[in-house]
Amino acid sequence: KDMKDNEDFLNFLHFLESGNTADDLPLLPAEDDAPAKEDGENETEPKRVPLDMQEAMTKDEIVSLPTKTREQMIAHGNGFVQFLREHGAAVHELSRVEMCEFLRYYYYQLRRHDGGPYSPASLVCIRAGIQRFLTMVAGLTINIIDGEEFVLANRMLRMKVREWHNSGGQVRSYPPIEEGDMEKLRTYFDRSSAETTQDEFLFRVMYGLGERGREHLESIESKKWLVKREDSDGRPYYALPVLNSKNKSADPNRAKRDIDVKQARIYDVGIVDDYMAILPTETKNDSLFPRPLKNAGGTRRFCSKQKRGINYLRTFMKALSKKAKLSKEYTNHSIRLSRVCDLESAGHSMSEIMAITGQKSESTVRRYLAVKRDKSLQQCSDAVEHGTKRRDPRSSNNAC
Repeated sequence: KDMKDNEDFLNFLHFLESGNTADDLPLLPAEDDAPAKEDGENETEPKRVPLDMQEAMTKDEIVSLPTKTREQMIAHGNGFVQFLREHGAAVHELSRVEMCEFLRYYYYQLRRHDGGPYSPASLVCIRAGIQRFLTMVAGLTINIIDGEEFVLANRMLRMKVREWHNSGGQVRSYPPIEEGDMEKLRTYFDRSSAETTQDEFLFRVMYGLGERGREHLESIESKKWLVKREDSDGRPYYALPVLNSKNKSADPNRAKRDIDVKQARIYDVGIVDDYMAILPTETKNDSLFPRPLKNAGGTRRFCSKQKRGINYLRTFMKALSKKAKLSKEYTNHSIRLSRVCDLESAGHSMSEIMAITGQKSESTVRRYLAVKRDKSLQQCSDAVEHGTKRRDPRSSNNAC
């Protein structure tokens, strides 16, 4: 650096050149001013965190994980630990080279219960679960995902992916609801009974908010999340409050940019208001989905002492596919895909679609849109057939 204009440096340089002694240097604080040390305390060794505090911090870190992530961590971590026990090894006794070799063998013998190979997504989850287990539960400072010492183990994981492809495995996809089936649903939602009214309400909520198949079902199960708001134009709407999401980053730098982009709203407040009006004043656990009863005197009724369980909500679209006699069995995630496809068909931009669904990757949205519905394929086929039909050259329509 060029220090010619640095006054402090020039003064220090002048001090050295002048031949002054150490007596002329400013005094540092005396030892008597320093805090007293306890007997036996090592001056160079930092204080260690008490064991009970370490355990508390580890417990809080594990509890902070999403429930599904925590369950997968325990399941996959215990599976690897059991594998080590069967081969006379323990997590804390292995070097990194030995850990890599055991992981390599563990990945090699992985099979589903039916004997088939795991899908790529499952393999990634298994490795991530073991990584979290080794760091959070076992307390190791180790990186089996990106660490150079674990190249051979990760190469075995890639071999397992090729094995899955060679066995005819295909990435699981959720089809969007066909236009013809959407028409069948509109016919089914005739609100003639408490059950069809409830089915329409749940479908419209999941479709309008663009929710994932099973995400937030425990939250929308309660009446408490239903809060009506107004926008700047005075139009009322319903929207989800800020809820936990598996996509929230725990990295401090990424978290600064990790804003809640989901902005879906339900402006058709009539469907919500009409449904709420026929519910009992008090329901079991303040549930938004009490069990429907048979009509009495033309009145749609619900039970105040029984409610739909969470399993009903998770398999809602499968059951609805049968009740409405749809062409195929759909899942809850198909509702989300249908929302994306309908927004794209209506001409909305990628950023608008992502604002509704809360997705942060355009590649994910494009993967959703890659699955075309029957109506779109029919139109493409009709266009090809129209282009290949022979035309009468004497027709005036063909004149240039």
